[in-house]
Amino acid sequence: MEHGYKKREDMGEENGPYHQPKGADIEKSMLQFLLDIGVDVQEDLIFRNRHQDVACYIPFSNRDKIKVTCRIKRTHENSDEQKVYIILQGAPEQIIHYCSKTFNDDIQDDDFNSDDKAAALGRASEMAREGLVPVSFGYNEITLDDLKYYMKTDDVESQEFKENLL
Repeated sequence: MEHGYKKREDMGEENGPYHQPKGADIEKSMLQFLLDIGVDVQEDLIFRNRHQDVACYIPFSNRDKIKVTCRIKRTHENSDEQKVYIILQGAPEQIIHYCSKTFNDDIQDDDFNSDDKAAALGRASEMAREGLVPVSFGYNEITLDDLKYYMKTDDVESQEFKENLL
């Protein structure tokens, strides 16, 4: 994905966004949402790209309707211990069944039970009927050793590999 950055003063907007999302419509929409809620996208993307290497990537496919990115992150600044964040992006009906928690309005973990999942899928269906493209995101955390094991024992394009990650 290509990102375009501009300084606020170069855009002539004192308090406006200084990141101009580029790339696929889904990616631009996601970045615009983050900008709208006040996330410093530029600093977050720079930090991520410097400190969280991509360990594996399964591109979006129309068949599976899901994209998987595995990013390595140190658990502590002065530690050799590493975790891997498994980041999912795709159709709500493909992502939601993997989820056990969600974020509330204060960005704190909340349980995500079967009633919550049904409501989320219902809202996604409503959005689709309105002509929108609903997208869900999810993540999991595993150890780097687990990822290395799965990559040795499973075909990374197999359903079994995806199930092990999630």
